[in-house]
Amino acid sequence: MIIPAEQTSTATSREALDLLLALVGDYCEYGWQRDDGFSFVALAGDQVAAAAIGLPLAPGDRAHINRAIRNNHLDLRQPAALELAHTLREQQPTGELFALAVAPEFRGQGLAKALISARLTAFQDAGFQLAIAESWINPAGGQSAPLYRSLGFTEMVAAPGYWADERTESNHATKGCPSCGPLCKCAAILFGKDLTC
Repeated sequence: MIIPAEQTSTATSREALDLLLALVGDYCEYGWQRDDGFSFVALAGDQVAAAAIGLPLAPGDRAHINRAIRNNHLDLRQPAALELAHTLREQQPTGELFALAVAPEFRGQGLAKALISARLTAFQDAGFQLAIAESWINPAGGQSAPLYRSLGFTEMVAAPGYWADERTESNHATKGCPSCGPLCKCAAILFGKDLTC
């Protein structure tokens, strides 16, 4: 069962946040606590199986994504990617799929897909025109690119060293990347999805 985090008990909400902190990173606490966020919990019985955070795209994050697009060249043969990049540049209301974690024992059951869909619906209900997702390409694994493609997201650009210029004040992380350490040098694939259709 997928439910908005604000409809869960304090203990369940804490358990969901703990899952995100353990599997994704400590920056999730910032997103989980925001009043303007779209956080969801997947329950299996009374156990937290997965959790996800969606946020309105912050101006600093929008600028970072626009820089990544500018510096890494969109595939001009993909009209959909060009249209999404234009929508992003035009400051249209945009939602960011900020974080997602599925407990290992519940993987392969469609929970990630369900949590992405729940956040997309919440974004549409809030009037967002675009959803952005960043697929982390990390030696530790867990790449989400195939999942985003299966849900109709358009690959906008692959960005080497995507987080290399991020600092702790912008991503609210203190532990850093599990593969790189304090400053992540991993690449990312940026995806977008038109929510007006």
